[in-house]
Amino acid sequence: MFNIEYKKYGPIVVAIVYSNQVVDSTLVQDFGDEIVKFFEDRPHSHLLLNFSKVDFMSSAMLTELLRINDTVRRQRGSMRICGLRKQMREIFTITKLDNMFHIEDDCKACLKTFHGEVTNAK
Repeated sequence: MFNIEYKKYGPIVVAIVYSNQVVDSTLVQDFGDEIVKFFEDRPHSHLLLNFSKVDFMSSAMLTELLRINDTVRRQRGSMRICGLRKQMREIFTITKLDNMFHIEDDCKACLKTFHGEVTNAK
């Protein structure tokens, strides 16, 4: 089971994911569906996915993250990821998705730099 808390900071929406593990394929798809639905109605919004409350995620989550990223980009937004545990970060490195996603360890610092870049790009 997972829960997502959304917090808005200007044009950036921080989605804090609460779950010990995101491994079940149905839950992974539900997670992706919820985020995609949220952003389909919010053009020009930017997403910061905070995984600091997640201990483990399956590799199936990578497909959902790609789908979420595509949705956010179609809405003319951008996406970042923060708070990944070491083992989860290694999955991104092995699959070379760390080159596709902007990933930072520190969520507060990530939000600050992300906000500065988004507001300066206007």
